[in-house]
Amino acid sequence: MSSSAKSVPPPVRQFSMDVMDREVRIALQLEALLQHAYGVGGESFRALSDELQDSYLWACADLAEELSDLLQMGTKRHRP
Repeated sequence: MSSSAKSVPPPVRQFSMDVMDREVRIALQLEALLQHAYGVGGESFRALSDELQDSYLWACADLAEELSDLLQMGTKRHRP
């Protein structure tokens, strides 16, 4: 095996891309949800029942927590 063939194995690289893809997807989903919770888009949100508003924001909080966890895992993986 030549020295140029001694790179990171594809499964490790694939895992990193999968995590990054998931981070981007979650960030986009969270952004889309939050666009409807304030300003002009928030008018219909504020018309929802308290229970539906709580459930909606709970889903946003879950996505934010999952994104935070993924980002922290990435930070730990890249520490020297």
